[in-house]
Amino acid sequence: MSFQQIGILLLVATVVFIGSFFTNPEEMQTIFFQGQRLYAMGDYQQAITKYSTVLNAKSNPVINTEAVRVTIGEMVLPAKVASLYQMGNSYKKLGTEKLKRAAELRDDGKIEQAEKKEKAGKEALLTAADYFGKVVDREDIREDIRIMAQYQLVECEFEAKEYERSIEAAKKLIEKFPNSDYEDEALYTMGWAYFYLEDYDKAIETLSEVVSRFPSGFRADRALFQIGESYIRKGEYAKARESFQKLVNRYDFSKFSVKELTEMETLKLKGIVKETTRELVAKAQIKIGEAYAAEDSIDQAIAA
Repeated sequence: MSFQQIGILLLVATVVFIGSFFTNPEEMQTIFFQGQRLYAMGDYQQAITKYSTVLNAKSNPVINTEAVRVTIGEMVLPAKVASLYQMGNSYKKLGTEKLKRAAELRDDGKIEQAEKKEKAGKEALLTAADYFGKVVDREDIREDIRIMAQYQLVECEFEAKEYERSIEAAKKLIEKFPNSDYEDEALYTMGWAYFYLEDYDKAIETLSEVVSRFPSGFRADRALFQIGESYIRKGEYAKARESFQKLVNRYDFSKFSVKELTEMETLKLKGIVKETTRELVAKAQIKIGEAYAAEDSIDQAIAA
């Protein structure tokens, strides 16, 4: 055996020791798609193991791992970029699941267990945000993927109740990627974050921008409702009624077809919204009465 052959073997041995070793693109692609199947099955922890294997793959004399690509739908991406993004997705799913379980434990009165789950859920979400941030920071990654990653980061920070960080991430999305498809969602999430921080003036300002720039759809409806809630928290009941009334006036459900009403129910069943538009409008009508009652205008409260 020549010194050159020995050198190559030593190099290969080193690669195997410090990272995943592949001898051809197909092996690497197979591991990635194993991760995809596990992700689709909801086994996010095992999916993370597969994506990590791809991420840690080192180039060697027989393969340039940076050049290996995978096809996802209509997108063709470097396998490592796709794995980086999917690491974020997997940790986000884990975090969301843990927070859901924490809520169930809290409802059952198991407070200590709930707090542990909440902590683990928050940690998973912040880990997800870190992976999405790495995608955003790479200028060599196509812009649409970076935009999606930035919005995912906004959501992760919000779900982890890191509201100030979520606001900053939303501002970054709007400033760095103006007029993206996620701008309405970023503004909407930012408005909610301000609301939870009890900065009602900023919540009103941001949610009003949602309504003015993106006037149709459930986000505009919910934004009007939340503007009303913000005014109530400020003790400005007339302005609260005005916002709730704008929401009520948007709809005459007697003119809606069965198909349109069914589509509203479908959004709720899919978990996209917490209540249907009809339910939200009914709540707004009740809130108008409550706003009158808060001012001791009992007759008007009953009429509302």
